[in-house]
Amino acid sequence: MRAFVYERLRPSYPYDERSAWLDPASPLIYDHYSDSGPELDNRLYKQGLEGRRVVVLAPPYVGPRDSNPADRVARRLSEEGARVSVVPDEGDVVAAAKDATRSYGGFRRKIARAGTKPEPLIDGVLFRAQNHTVFGGPGQGKTMLACFISAELVKRGENVVYLDRENGQGRIHARMLALGRTEEELERRFYYFEDPPGALEDAPDYRELLQDVKPSLVVFDSLFGFLSAANLDENYGRDVAAWFDAYAPPTLEVATMILDHPPKSGDTARGSSRKLDAVDVSWELSGNFSTDRVGPLKLRLKKSRDGGLGEVLPFTFGGTPLRAERGEMRNRKPEERTLDTLEDSMTAGRWLDASGVSDATFFRHRDKLVKERLVEKIGDHYSHVRVDETQK
Repeated sequence: MRAFVYERLRPSYPYDERSAWLDPASPLIYDHYSDSGPELDNRLYKQGLEGRRVVVLAPPYVGPRDSNPADRVARRLSEEGARVSVVPDEGDVVAAAKDATRSYGGFRRKIARAGTKPEPLIDGVLFRAQNHTVFGGPGQGKTMLACFISAELVKRGENVVYLDRENGQGRIHARMLALGRTEEELERRFYYFEDPPGALEDAPDYRELLQDVKPSLVVFDSLFGFLSAANLDENYGRDVAAWFDAYAPPTLEVATMILDHPPKSGDTARGSSRKLDAVDVSWELSGNFSTDRVGPLKLRLKKSRDGGLGEVLPFTFGGTPLRAERGEMRNRKPEERTLDTLEDSMTAGRWLDASGVSDATFFRHRDKLVKERLVEKIGDHYSHVRVDETQK
């Protein structure tokens, strides 16, 4: 194996052409920066830079990101065909240069290090900085679950980006308010985008958004809409891989919750199996979300790359006013079941018919609900008491 000789080129030092260019295949350490711009030392051009390994030393820098002189020099060297690495100009520079250039063409060796367990974002459901899919049929509660988790994070003071191609601002905004979040909290922490750009060339703008907002979670609602916006086919593995590489690569360091649909039969997400390969965690959702009644919703684990998640997670969602909680449905009082059948502005007769109980039972439940200020009577009609009034 060739012994690499690392030469440092400084214009102010005496220059010995025999030693500096003794072996053109040897990597060159370069730390010459011009005040007027990323001008390269003329001696580099004499030997040619095409294919040459050059290690650029980066001095301490705290200015604008696009004005770092080391990066500008590295770009100029790359334009000349050099194979460039940038290392900090500190400590053992030669050792750092050797580590940076220890590669085989396009292959970069990584030193094995003990990994760390992923940090929970929502305990038992989501991990920080990992990709998650939740797939289920229409009306089963995928968006409701995404809003519930988003509301929990906003309540904790964390930022959420919600990219929506299915529902519309009105529905999502109403659910976040029904989940107890205030207008002020949503203004500060909840970054909602309706029909956002989704082409692959829009990915740099998306990453810039993440750098500015620094969210704990990004929700994609739903994957089919985003693949369509990028003119990609969910049935082709390469198309799916291209989308994940652009919008949800494993190096992005933000958790994603990607909502998806299942095929007409089976217990996997629709389309290419590459969807499952590209994520760290996958949940299958089953439920029947409705604003007319409270019901169970369950997540069944289909994949967990790092383990540490239960096989089944239960939630309880639905009704008006909205009930949303984690866990199995508790035993409900009879009057609560009667309350679930109430739609605002119902007459007593219509409510009685909807409740399915006897007249005596219905009127006993109605009077108790009115007394407990869960229901209000306006004229001959009954409605739910608003959440803010109930809290008062």
